[in-house]
Amino acid sequence: MSGPTPDTKEVLLRAAVEIAEADGVRGIGLREAARRAGLTHGAPYRHFENQQALVAAVAEQGFRLLMAEVQAAQVAAGGDVLARFHALGVAYLHFALAHPGQFRVMFGAEAAAEPAVRSAEGAVFALAVNEIASAQRQGLIAAGDPQELALLAWSTAHGLGC
Repeated sequence: MSGPTPDTKEVLLRAAVEIAEADGVRGIGLREAARRAGLTHGAPYRHFENQQALVAAVAEQGFRLLMAEVQAAQVAAGGDVLARFHALGVAYLHFALAHPGQFRVMFGAEAAAEPAVRSAEGAVFALAVNEIASAQRQGLIAAGDPQELALLAWSTAHGLGC
């Protein structure tokens, strides 16, 4: 007995991620995703209003995957706050290098205006802010605005991953 068949939306999203990895964000289109997924050209319109919605879905899914990888790395790092912060950065870089096309979509202008994408990005960023604040409470790093310090660390990791 085989497992459940993925739904059409998931198949289209998977195809769009493949396009992002191979051709970048400019290659992502509803017709191309349908073609790669083996679906009719009209099938995507039942799930995505337009190309922008498909690009946003690729970005949002990327942030969900990044969140899962970061959280797993932090759990594996244990209770040491600095080890957890280090694990967060390493997981971020690992994701960027393993999924370069999707990573660029996640931070590209095409997805930046979408509230769901910004919310998903903010959730991952909040992990960095929380680890910095925890380290400050333990006296392990200097005082300062945890948001600003997290932005510096995030920007550094992002630059290394690009």
